[in-house]
Amino acid sequence: MADDEKAKGRGKLKLIIIIVTAAILAVALSVAGTLFFLSEGDSQNSERSGNGAESDKQAHVPATYFELEEPLVVSIQGERQRYAQISLAIVMRGDDVSSQLEQHLPTIRSRLQSVLQRQDYAQLHATEEKEKLAQTLLETINRVLEEEGGAPAERVLFTNFVMQ
Repeated sequence: MADDEKAKGRGKLKLIIIIVTAAILAVALSVAGTLFFLSEGDSQNSERSGNGAESDKQAHVPATYFELEEPLVVSIQGERQRYAQISLAIVMRGDDVSSQLEQHLPTIRSRLQSVLQRQDYAQLHATEEKEKLAQTLLETINRVLEEEGGAPAERVLFTNFVMQ
């Protein structure tokens, strides 16, 4: 009878060892499959973009910035007299048009103030409206640069935006 109990105990131990081994094997295969598919996706992405990391390094051009030294202070439309004080930074990539921006700054400031004066106080509280305003200001700046034969700027950033 003692041998029978030992045999049953060994049978249970073998069963536990088989189950644990199968579970470890399943986890290992799952991890291996995941790594295989992830590495395959990375290699396809690098093939699409050319030479992989080398083309990414060559394609990245650092941004340069031109900040208007004085903020634009304008009266804006609203139920009562409202004012906005806005400081801007202009982002350029590739062609540095800082000298052209500096040279034509009076024209740029004048046109930017005209655009800002037409804005509605209530609408400028929405983030979407500020984004639209930034795009309109960029188009205004690029129009002046284009008229003067310069390269376009990439973005306009608000470094300070105060309304009262």
